[in-house]
Amino acid sequence: TLVVIFLAARYRRSTPVPSDFVPAISVLIAAFYEEKVIGATLRAVLANDHPGAIEVLVVDDGSCDQTAAEVEKIARDDARVRLVRQSNRGKAVALQRGLSLVRHEFVVFLDADTHVQSDTLRLLVRPMSERRIVAVSGHAKVGNLRSFIARCQALEYTCGFNLDRRAYDRWNCITVVPGAISALRHSAIARAGGLSLDTLAEDTDLTLALHKGDNRIAYTPDAIAWPRRSASAGVC
Repeated sequence: TLVVIFLAARYRRSTPVPSDFVPAISVLIAAFYEEKVIGATLRAVLANDHPGAIEVLVVDDGSCDQTAAEVEKIARDDARVRLVRQSNRGKAVALQRGLSLVRHEFVVFLDADTHVQSDTLRLLVRPMSERRIVAVSGHAKVGNLRSFIARCQALEYTCGFNLDRRAYDRWNCITVVPGAISALRHSAIARAGGLSLDTLAEDTDLTLALHKGDNRIAYTPDAIAWPRRSASAGVC
């Protein structure tokens, strides 16, 4: 713990990041019974200040509520949003299908309940101007502190993102690029074999696979997102 605190305190970006790196990005969201939160998530993404081209692909994983309707309502007003529907096959399969349909090399993964700040996408992809960097972890903060469990989770996030990831970034040993807020190179995902379908932690498996070879995985604390878990669920 003392070593982690020491390294976190010494955290700094190893190379200056050019502000003119504005690649086209694809935002990929897997959704399952998210009618209460998906609309706000999409509006936050579309209000970002990333100056490059952007597309938003939502894969509805067999929801029987109004999740698809909420997405379609926003897609009618903004052509950057696309909806794909499939029968319920799990988040990993939904993301795998989304990866086969995205149009750009730089892919931002978001959870369906995650609100990004206006500068989050721009700051998240900027470190990948260095070609060796194949993935970037953003900084998740708990957006709903109404319960005791949520407050405990907020404390865990504070330790995990403010200490652990800062320290692990220095040693290039980040163990998980979170599905809630992260950016990855599409080609690097393909070289790593894609998302694992045999686990409940597909983001961890992918991160460990990406560490093979001369790759680097970075952390940027300024790219902040706020997960706001929905309580909705149902059975068709």
